[in-house]
Amino acid sequence: HGGFDPLGLSPIFFKVLAPDLAMKLSIVFRRLLRAGLFPTQWCSADVVPISKGAMSFLLSGFRPISIKPV
Repeated sequence: HGGFDPLGLSPIFFKVLAPDLAMKLSIVFRRLLRAGLFPTQWCSADVVPISKGAMSFLLSGFRPISIKPV
């Protein structure tokens, strides 16, 4: 239930594989943080303005939503 990420992977794919991926990903994250590195791709997001409601003709009538890859 949800959209696909930019690579075309479904959130359900990651939910099913979470038990197998969790330990491996935590090792990668810890090593990157210890080395003082963080991939720039993980720091970026697509920002989409979402209307708050009836005041959508004003700039303050929108809120930013950042969409990050799964």
